[in-house]
Amino acid sequence: MQESAEKTRLGIPLFISANHEGGAWAKLQLYSTTGPGNMAIGATGDKEDAYQMGHIMGTELNAVGINVNFAPVYDVNCNPDNPIIGVRSFGESPDLVSMMGTSMTKGMQDAGIAACAKHFPGHGDTSIDSHTGLPIVPHNKSRLYSVELAPFQEAVDEGVDMIMTAHIIYPAFDDSGKPATLSRPILTDLLKNEMGFEGVVITDAMAMGAITKNYGSNEACVMAIQAGADIILDTINIEDRINAVKDAVRNGKISMERIDDAVSRILTLKQKLGLWDNRYVDPAKAEKIVGCAEHKEIERRVAGDSITLVKNEGIVPLRLDGNDLLVIEIIDIGGAINTLGENEGKLSKEVKDHNPNTQNIFVTQNTCDLEIKIARKLAKNAEVVIIGTQNFPAPAFHPGYEGQVKLINALLNDGNKVVVIGMRDPYDLRFFPDVNGYIATYTIRKESVSEAVNVLFGESEANGLLPVTIPDVIPYYYGYPDNRCMVKGRILDDLGKPIAGAAITMGNETSHMI
Repeated sequence: MQESAEKTRLGIPLFISANHEGGAWAKLQLYSTTGPGNMAIGATGDKEDAYQMGHIMGTELNAVGINVNFAPVYDVNCNPDNPIIGVRSFGESPDLVSMMGTSMTKGMQDAGIAACAKHFPGHGDTSIDSHTGLPIVPHNKSRLYSVELAPFQEAVDEGVDMIMTAHIIYPAFDDSGKPATLSRPILTDLLKNEMGFEGVVITDAMAMGAITKNYGSNEACVMAIQAGADIILDTINIEDRINAVKDAVRNGKISMERIDDAVSRILTLKQKLGLWDNRYVDPAKAEKIVGCAEHKEIERRVAGDSITLVKNEGIVPLRLDGNDLLVIEIIDIGGAINTLGENEGKLSKEVKDHNPNTQNIFVTQNTCDLEIKIARKLAKNAEVVIIGTQNFPAPAFHPGYEGQVKLINALLNDGNKVVVIGMRDPYDLRFFPDVNGYIATYTIRKESVSEAVNVLFGESEANGLLPVTIPDVIPYYYGYPDNRCMVKGRILDDLGKPIAGAAITMGNETSHMI
């Protein structure tokens, strides 16, 4: 592709991009080093972890010829019902998201690729997936500046190369009903003029439901450029989109000044990345870099730092004296976020390595009544039941989660001791708050599962702190072994102030926590 571009009249090198956020949301899954994902990194409380994972991902992408990464996510996930952000966010605190986001951005850009902060002005406080519908964030400007926009302003101030727009309506900044992607008051007046962003503005995918269900695709591409988008991200009928933009320029709907501004921003970034002098990669060198032992060791360490013991009624670490265990694992029937393959059965294998008297079964993501019946029968012979939950579906794919909740509560009603390992969003604990123990990994990646099992059997400590609130159950930045909310010294030092909500003390007065 780069060779073909070099042979054109101007020879301008290409941006080659990937949606490689880390954890389960990474395009180079199988062989690369993705880390445990953003919320897990938020749980470590260590901005150096964020930098190192950003640098590793950037180095490996660069090695295979990808020079733009659509990451990090700067969304503040303050809505536990958010169906599409969740663990893709560093957490619910704007300060934490800002610190981790800018650290990861610096790591990526130091590795020679362009980072892309997304999804501007923020997708964290939504309950609709913009892949399927058009969300609205109704907050006033004061709230938006202090929460949603704060991390993006930090990203701009720290020199992020690119920002991706969100297909979300923000009435406080544009009362026309247009989503941010199509809004000049948001992309030009707010982002470029007021916030001072001088880099490249790229849209989220224009084939998403928030756009296609409400606008004609050609029309939307023209509107986005008029609004201030410099690059249109699309995957279908590209020639039609290009012709629509050309026609809009010819008839004056898009000014040449707007086109020149977009082209200038794009060429400036390509020059910064050195693409004219370094557009090609060496496959032999890439094989030595991607997934190398050094990167994998850092990945394992970061995963270990993130494991969070959220709830413990004296059951962790397990003391079994040879008694039987039952492990129940979820099969993601969507298969889109790599629960199959290398990660399938990882929890069972790790538990069996620690306790050979272990039986395991697999159930589907929205567990059916027959599966629940089988699990309840097997659980009668187990000292403890360990369940790995997965409540985070793929984009636009929502198979349901109620079956897992029903399964866990049925086992509790039967009198079983149950430990849940939350292998995606940790919010699921609110649906079964009476479990005996809950460990959050924030990801199904095998390194994190292995570290969680080490915590379960007392071979390592859980050092992570919960970077979100679980409503009515667990407060923000809670974690064992101290059985209270804590702020790690390094977070306090970096921010100069406590994280919001971190001063709450639970103590032993709340029975959930004992």
